[in-house]
Amino acid sequence: MEFPHWPSALVFFLVYLVFFLWHFKHKGGAALLVPDLGGLVKGSVSPRVMAANLLPWLRLVCVALIAVALSQPRVGETAVTTEQEGVAILMIMDRSSSMLDPMVFRGQETERLEVVKKVFEEFVLGDGSQLKGRPGDRIGLITFAGFAEEISPLTLDHQSLVHFARTVQVAQRFEDGTMIGDALEQATLRMIAYQGLLKRQGHDQLDLRSKVMILLTDGQQSQGGVDPLEAAQMAKQNGIRLYSIAIVGNQRSAFGGLGSFFRLNNPFLDTSLIEEAARMTGGGFFKADTGESLVQVYQKIDELEKTKFEEKRVVYKERFASFLVPALVLLLLELALSWGPLRKLP
Repeated sequence: MEFPHWPSALVFFLVYLVFFLWHFKHKGGAALLVPDLGGLVKGSVSPRVMAANLLPWLRLVCVALIAVALSQPRVGETAVTTEQEGVAILMIMDRSSSMLDPMVFRGQETERLEVVKKVFEEFVLGDGSQLKGRPGDRIGLITFAGFAEEISPLTLDHQSLVHFARTVQVAQRFEDGTMIGDALEQATLRMIAYQGLLKRQGHDQLDLRSKVMILLTDGQQSQGGVDPLEAAQMAKQNGIRLYSIAIVGNQRSAFGGLGSFFRLNNPFLDTSLIEEAARMTGGGFFKADTGESLVQVYQKIDELEKTKFEEKRVVYKERFASFLVPALVLLLLELALSWGPLRKLP
């Protein structure tokens, strides 16, 4: 039997015990604390007086039972095993200035970052048709430009995650860049730390077989920083798969069909580095030039990442009534005696 709230219950009982002892000390009733059973046998003490002497002890036992009930005693009866599908996913989102470039989604042209955030939201929560959502997954978000920044740790609170994602803005000039390697390294370290946390909590079975990072970028690695392939190697060593998504220019939406060739982020973007990083970890590489094609990429990831796991939990049965009911019976008995046969005793 477990007593989850025993500290507060113990304090409650000790406070009453102090009051109990103080009351008899100042009432000069120390003798009442230890009734004279021998006197009762010899006939020098009447049964009514003896009963009156026992009333305070009756109340003390009553309070002790109430204190035990307040500690919420419970018994773990059965261990229920539920099978679920889910993975631990860290989204690594590019927010460099090039993410201001236009992108077509559902017939409208808007900034790439806004499209990326919208499709990510639908990937997490579902859109009611193509994307079913990931309710069983622990999902986090890291963004990067000239440096990597954790926006949300891995969490099942997807509403909060989406709220944080909506606040992501394109990098200012002083913080611009495309530090892919730094972002991959930070995401890998976060995943490793989270795995350690689950082990300490006894839930390591939830994601040991299914750790995923999704890298989304429209640029190439800036000079300096961590080598993306070194970060990918660390991810591989820790059983983390990487899916790389390259956002490429859309010839149909820039400068009469040929302008995208002259843009910094054009369809001929060199993606060999992030392709190799994904391949090293056993993941995959995708390209997207519209919001619709990005949705299709997430659909493929949905199909690839469906890992079943078993989650064990103990079902508890509360036992506070086993203590509370006798306490109430004793309390009623004391009140009945105090206001009944023993009421007129001095």
